[in-house]
Amino acid sequence: MLPLLAPILSQLAGAGLQKVADAVLDKGVESVEEKLGIKLEPNEQGVLDDTKLAEIQMAAMKHEEFMAELD
Repeated sequence: MLPLLAPILSQLAGAGLQKVADAVLDKGVESVEEKLGIKLEPNEQGVLDDTKLAEIQMAAMKHEEFMAELD
């Protein structure tokens, strides 16, 4: 795991986005960014800011709704 990825993964998990964190580990950052339509780019401190986390959370919910409709 890349050193810069660890804080982002723990931040995603801590924000209730464990599925997103798992997807990053399983499929890679690029794949998750493509599915969500959002770049997982940390700020200068190496973490995702609250605005970015909110965007990720909304995109993740929309993706889950889409996947539920497919079932």
